[in-house]
Amino acid sequence: MQTLRNRHTPEMRVMLRTLQIVALAGLVIGIVTLAKATAPYAEWRLMLYISWFAIAVISAEAILYWLKAGVHALLGMTLLVTLIELVSGSASLGGASLGLLMIVILVGYLYPLRNQFD
Repeated sequence: MQTLRNRHTPEMRVMLRTLQIVALAGLVIGIVTLAKATAPYAEWRLMLYISWFAIAVISAEAILYWLKAGVHALLGMTLLVTLIELVSGSASLGGASLGLLMIVILVGYLYPLRNQFD
């Protein structure tokens, strides 16, 4: 009998673990940057990105365990960050690419498996 985690394809597990590693690196860099600045005067976008990285790490693990909440949290936060960047005029090609990549992963790869999530 397969465990819950092993129902994902090897490619999906690698992609989610890679997302976690990149998000964890971004989280650490964001926290170090925040520590160098005085926290009460930190730029609000830095706090937004730190929040996205933290949610991405947790969401990827939740997706590995087939929890819909992980998909919803990652999708919602990605859309929020992308929308805020577009509205504030600070959108960049890198940020837009990351947002598009997350949407492709979540919708393209995970949407067909939606009935397997708890």
